[in-house]
Amino acid sequence: MKVWRICLSVIGFGLLLLLASCSEKKISSDDTKGFLVGLSTMTAEAMMNESNQILDDFVNSSPPGPELGSYTSVLGVTDLDQEKLRALRAPYGIDSLYGTWRVDPFTDEWYLYNPGNPENAILFEWAFLDTASVAHAAGILIDSLEFDKDSLPTNIWAGISLDDELLAWLKLEATFVSPEQVSAVSLIYEIVDYYQVGVSVTAPINIDTTLDIDSTDFEGVIHLWAIDRTSNDYRIDLTVTINEGGESGELVLEDSDGWEMDLDISADVSTEPDYERRNISGEITKNGAHAADISGYIWEPEDGTHDSQITIVFSDGTEGDLEDYFAAISLVEGF
Repeated sequence: MKVWRICLSVIGFGLLLLLASCSEKKISSDDTKGFLVGLSTMTAEAMMNESNQILDDFVNSSPPGPELGSYTSVLGVTDLDQEKLRALRAPYGIDSLYGTWRVDPFTDEWYLYNPGNPENAILFEWAFLDTASVAHAAGILIDSLEFDKDSLPTNIWAGISLDDELLAWLKLEATFVSPEQVSAVSLIYEIVDYYQVGVSVTAPINIDTTLDIDSTDFEGVIHLWAIDRTSNDYRIDLTVTINEGGESGELVLEDSDGWEMDLDISADVSTEPDYERRNISGEITKNGAHAADISGYIWEPEDGTHDSQITIVFSDGTEGDLEDYFAAISLVEGF
């Protein structure tokens, strides 16, 4: 596993948070549906941004990195013991990568073009072909590397550029309780003059397991947000609170236009030994005024006789399936 993949692996998760603005005063079913459908619309637009295409191109080029053996967690080392970590010249041996890397045009392999320049940072430069097959000078700079206890990454910044223009940047911060446990981690990804998306997790996380809200070991708060720079910094926040053992929790979605959706997820109420059923209840409001009720249940696992159903009842009495509108409902199904 390579150091910058720690950052990149989180971006896809964070991009699920984007919502379009909806600011009409009248709270009709169409207004409420617009608030919910906007998530899918904005996500699709964001995924088409050129900075994300550059990231994909970079990852697919198999860039060099310090190998960490059987490194399978989001933020930590699994099989490397502390003596081996201390034996490295720098955290993860990353100092061997400092400098400018380019792609050999004959072998398509990365090579260290200018060792030590930039100092204490890593710059990748390569030719990127846009959708019109026009070549551009792409670059990714990995900088501001900070480590705790000489081995644990607490700060990483990376910038994505095209033809010497900064298109996007991402920043990872982590707080370690010990070499085996993280108490908080956050990642911010911003496409310049377009949008920012972020995710923060406040919970005791053992780094020998992946960050998984479906895990019975997880208990804490996941906060995700997005800011649309093209729409007067329109903002959406999603806060997921998971109670002890992942048995129950709460989901709150709110935006800067006054919309708010609150969902409560119960503990397992099923009496069947091979199935779990959790009841869902909630409400959507606009500036405190009622817009819709939400109720239903989720089965795990689902089959022909155990189908999940979450119904939204709008203020005009019409009904719909919440999952048809709210793309991030998978977070609820993760309980």
